[in-house]
Amino acid sequence: MVYISKNSRVMCKAAANVSGDVSTPSGMNQYEQIIETLITLFPVWVILGTIIGIYKPAAVTWLEMDLFTLGLGFLMLSMELTLTFEDFRCCLRNPWTVGVGFLTQYLIKPMLGFVIAMVIQNFAFASIPSFLAG
Repeated sequence: MVYISKNSRVMCKAAANVSGDVSTPSGMNQYEQIIETLITLFPVWVILGTIIGIYKPAAVTWLEMDLFTLGLGFLMLSMELTLTFEDFRCCLRNPWTVGVGFLTQYLIKPMLGFVIAMVIQNFAFASIPSFLAG
């Protein structure tokens, strides 16, 4: 049904979905939309987990090394499952960005961490060697 007003040509356009699936304008069904929302909010989940770990450490001490390794593996697998062939084609079309990411990860970040550790060593945290190791 289309409603026309004086200010705009089409005000509202709605169509019935005969198959019964609830779909969004982008073509995703309701389940896919919920999953997409949860994935989009991933930084929020990380921040919440960090806050819980800081203020209630007992809530996360059950996470032993074996479970941590398993959880990290599951997280990495779930992130990799979202990759498509188009993502790899983009990397091959523009290898410069992959090279910059590689150099940043393995050269710049370690050097920056070393410089920050040396600066911090001159301040109050110098008595905590494990702080500098982290």
